[in-house]
Amino acid sequence: MIIVKLTVLAVMVTALYIWIWRAWLKSNAKEALKIAFGKNYIPKSGYPIIIFLLIDIIGIFASAIYLLFFR
Repeated sequence: MIIVKLTVLAVMVTALYIWIWRAWLKSNAKEALKIAFGKNYIPKSGYPIIIFLLIDIIGIFASAIYLLFFR
């Protein structure tokens, strides 16, 4: 059951981080333009989003396996 709880926590942390990051982008128009028009540009503050999303995907699969087979 701890897997499911950690997955829910990870999804909430990801949503909060994305919400804060979008607010930061609204206040920094130059960075937003670099992201929009730069093909491979991701600021350093964007990398945690990728990591959080990977953790979320792994957690969702682990939770599904737990809830389907071990409960």
